[in-house]
Amino acid sequence: MVLHSAPKNREQISVNWQYKKWSVFLQEMRYGSITYMAAPTGAGAVPFEQNPAFITNLEVDYKPIPRWTIGVGANNLGNKYPTRISSAIANSQQGLAKYASYSPYGFNGGLYYVKTSLDF
Repeated sequence: MVLHSAPKNREQISVNWQYKKWSVFLQEMRYGSITYMAAPTGAGAVPFEQNPAFITNLEVDYKPIPRWTIGVGANNLGNKYPTRISSAIANSQQGLAKYASYSPYGFNGGLYYVKTSLDF
């Protein structure tokens, strides 16, 4: 049973800087806590709290020619994972889950990428 499926608060600040052929996008987000009730096998429901977290996204782009862009970036640069669930809750799920299924920023850690685009 979910008590609060979304964080009580979410803040973000971002900066987009451009200089000649370069651009940098930096975003910092803070997610508040989430509380839900988990029911381990053989026990009553127990509240589980997903701790607040800071997530950083970064992208750096370069334009070698006016219509072509090459970029590298990261979503969740610090590879932040949500709070681990207790062993009692994990055992009730046959040990398949390490993290709560309710996390506003997912439970897969960081995503790192290289991209290119061509404008017509």
